[in-house]
Amino acid sequence: MGRDLDDGQAIGRLRLRLESIDRSVIAALVAREDAQWELFDLKQLLALPLSEPSQESLVRERARRWALEAGGDPDLAGRVVMAALRSGRRRFLSSRVPRRIRRVPAFEALNGLPAPATHSRARVAVAAHAGK
Repeated sequence: MGRDLDDGQAIGRLRLRLESIDRSVIAALVAREDAQWELFDLKQLLALPLSEPSQESLVRERARRWALEAGGDPDLAGRVVMAALRSGRRRFLSSRVPRRIRRVPAFEALNGLPAPATHSRARVAVAAHAGK
């Protein structure tokens, strides 16, 4: 009986750990989409195409390499990154209402990342660049 209780507690702790990891993965995907939308806003202001197949290949191969280096599944990493890219592009293109950047401060703080730029800062950067 005591062993069953210990096993059940261990399973519960591992499930909580997995839940925390899942939350981090979701936060990372949301942060990625926010950055992708900033990029798309900037590309639209510069009249550049949203899709760049050579860059997308680079992104997929980089994810595969990072997974291999970390001991993970490179196929899964490539599929996840490409699914995130396609989803972000699809959602951006189907959006009729300007979207505010969702801040994910816990993700940024945990990973030492700067806060994402707002859309207006991207427009200021384009305007400054155009004035040169």
